[in-house]
Amino acid sequence: MANKKELDKKEQLIKVGDKYLEEGFLYDAIEAYDKAGFKKGLIKVGDKYLEEGLIKVGNKAVKEGWLDGAAKVYEKAGSKEGLIKVGDEYVKEGWLGKAVKAYEKAGFKKGLIKVGDEAVEEGWLDKAAEAYKKAGFKKGLIKIGDKAVKEGWLDGAIEVYDKAGFKKGLIKVGDEAVKKGSLYDAIEAYDKAGFKKGLIKIGDKAVEKESLYDAVKAYDKAGFKEGLIKVGDKYLETEKTGISLDRAAEAYEKAGFKEGLIKVGDEAVEEGWLDDAIRAYDKAVAKDKLIEVGDKAVEKGSLYKAIKAYEKAGLASGTKAEMEKLADVYEKADERIKAMELRKKIAAKKK
Repeated sequence: MANKKELDKKEQLIKVGDKYLEEGFLYDAIEAYDKAGFKKGLIKVGDKYLEEGLIKVGNKAVKEGWLDGAAKVYEKAGSKEGLIKVGDEYVKEGWLGKAVKAYEKAGFKKGLIKVGDEAVEEGWLDKAAEAYKKAGFKKGLIKIGDKAVKEGWLDGAIEVYDKAGFKKGLIKVGDEAVKKGSLYDAIEAYDKAGFKKGLIKIGDKAVEKESLYDAVKAYDKAGFKEGLIKVGDKYLETEKTGISLDRAAEAYEKAGFKEGLIKVGDEAVEEGWLDDAIRAYDKAVAKDKLIEVGDKAVEKGSLYKAIKAYEKAGLASGTKAEMEKLADVYEKADERIKAMELRKKIAAKKK
């Protein structure tokens, strides 16, 4: 329990707050009541703020300041009713963002829905979505999503339906996007809906149109290994370029298809693109193939490519013969420190 000294101090602070309030020094009154922990006094200041703000209707800027002050005081006092009152005034003045904050702090679901409805009428769908989301008003979010679809705002519809957890709406947007040829939006919508069949359908469509990049994205999100392998094969059927091989490798890697990655590496070796081969074999964790590339690079005098291949093959910690092979190439490439360190490891291994 509070002792007499503490009670006297509290009473004194309340009296100071009352005096400040009477004289119109509202911020000083807040400070005094807050220190006293006097909730009723804070609410009284909030009422005063609101009253004074409403008197100054002609001056929106001043009024906005008063309403902000009222909201601050009601929040400190934990006055739900006061925050709702301020929220209502914000709505009247069209300050919907501030109304959302006031109603949210008050935990006033109906007020948030009211803001959402107001925003929909004004055509501010993003603000409406924010209000409905905070209110947990799924029907409102779906209504916005439907409106966005009608207006052709597909990415907005995806965002709103996703917030509502409305799978059917997301599929509807995906279907609409497919009709319009917007595969990016379709993939996003079907992915958020967890609609695997739709994603595979897009992948197939993209392959038909030879839009292989989109196909990889769709099949990957669907977790459709066979489709990714098909795209990888398709890339290898096209004219051989560094890009086509990289894309094929990406598709095979996403599918977890080691054989395909090795195939990419083999194609790259045939073309003489050793860096591409090293990348592909490394992804496939194909040690023997990496060593072969390293040997080929040594024959061509491309010592640094050989080092790269041998290192990725793990020769630095392999058998003595493998370590010696790498050490020899280090020396040829004038990488003396690396060669010396590796020779020490080899010597230690012999012991």
